[in-house]
Amino acid sequence: MKHLISCLIIFVSIHHVFAQSFSIEQVLNSPFPTELKAAPLGNKIALVLNQQGSRNIWIGDGTNKSFKQLTNYQGDNGQEINSLLFTPNANSLIFVRGGAPNAGGEIPNPAVLQDGVERAIWMMDIDGKNLKKLANGYYPRLSPQGDRIAYLSGGQVWIVRLDSLKPYKLFQARGSQGAIRWSPDGSKIAFVSSRTDHNFIGVYDFNNKSISFLAPSTDLDNYPVWSYNSKQVAFVRVRSDREALIFAPKRTALPWSIWIADISTGKGQKIWEAQKGKGSHFFSNAQNSSSSENPLLWTSDNYLIFPYEADGWQHLYAVATHGGEAKLLTAGQGEVEFVMLANDKKSVIYNSNIGDIDRRHLWQVSATTPPKQLTLGKGIEWGMSQVADGTIYCLRSEATVPARLSMVKDGKLENIGNELFAKDFPYQQLVEPQAVMITATDGMMIPCQLFLPKNHY
Repeated sequence: MKHLISCLIIFVSIHHVFAQSFSIEQVLNSPFPTELKAAPLGNKIALVLNQQGSRNIWIGDGTNKSFKQLTNYQGDNGQEINSLLFTPNANSLIFVRGGAPNAGGEIPNPAVLQDGVERAIWMMDIDGKNLKKLANGYYPRLSPQGDRIAYLSGGQVWIVRLDSLKPYKLFQARGSQGAIRWSPDGSKIAFVSSRTDHNFIGVYDFNNKSISFLAPSTDLDNYPVWSYNSKQVAFVRVRSDREALIFAPKRTALPWSIWIADISTGKGQKIWEAQKGKGSHFFSNAQNSSSSENPLLWTSDNYLIFPYEADGWQHLYAVATHGGEAKLLTAGQGEVEFVMLANDKKSVIYNSNIGDIDRRHLWQVSATTPPKQLTLGKGIEWGMSQVADGTIYCLRSEATVPARLSMVKDGKLENIGNELFAKDFPYQQLVEPQAVMITATDGMMIPCQLFLPKNHY
């Protein structure tokens, strides 16, 4: 009984100290933005807002900072919206609605909707009109001409023209196909053909309707990226080993490498290889990011920029396409998270906690110029996208402010689209945590965050 009374006194004391005049609903009701996408022309930007489970697309104009809702889906039914794509003229928007299937091929339907659910590709005008279904599938990729999309369905590559809406399977290949990449001239598609314990980089030629495989091996080839003249493809090769399919963390492995293959001959050569030890196991955040198309980026001045954990941190490196030593681009204590190719096609924009270990800010770097920090402050920035005039948009949050949309221009960071977010969010009543270090019994330093109530004593 004494222990029970003591615990009750402690609970009441803590409740009194931390009691606040806001509700948990006020915190949870704040919309969460994702899938930020810039148009190829003008200053239009689109994003997905999850408002208490209802997911919808909003579109804004960076010039006047006004936003309007495009879709009108209602209810917390678990139907995701992702893969936003503007058409080249920026007059229409393509997106995927519906989640990925489970091992049994079932699309998520947590609300048990009796009309059924699907994973489908849709298109609508940016004025919110002419919503139409293009096909059942996912991973849409627009052709350079903007007249058709390639997409995935049933482990195969399909094509649908935007003017006819008659999908057809492009080809039939063994295994499961993925990582679709149009050649810059639109005459070919590179893809990854997964065969469980090894992958091939395939190329489909529209002119002769044939498939070729580039420098095929028994390794795991992935992340193809085209040269600007459509004559070569670079890719990452991960060595096969008997532990490759074991579901467990991997710190080291047989060193991975970067290859470049000639399309006309199919022959490839290794231009760079990771060292043994740290960084020998390939890892990248690009596969889990809407702002990163590929961890391997081919710049217009013929460098390949890629992530590498040579010192234990994930940094960016650059190697010339003719081979040679890789150059460290992002030195410092911290991680590079997401990366995108900038409009100039020579530099990349990325977010990192280098220089501010508890936060992530935006930076820009190229193979020939040093890193330039684009954002500062107490916030965390991610999900970046760049419009035609060079303005960078990103998602941003702070300790007391939920995620929202911001713009970066001329070295300044400004929140926009404030009308999209909850007006009664209790940011003035929340507290900013303090960074503290705790020493474990074995001497290891553990970074922690200490939350103290306001007016504590």
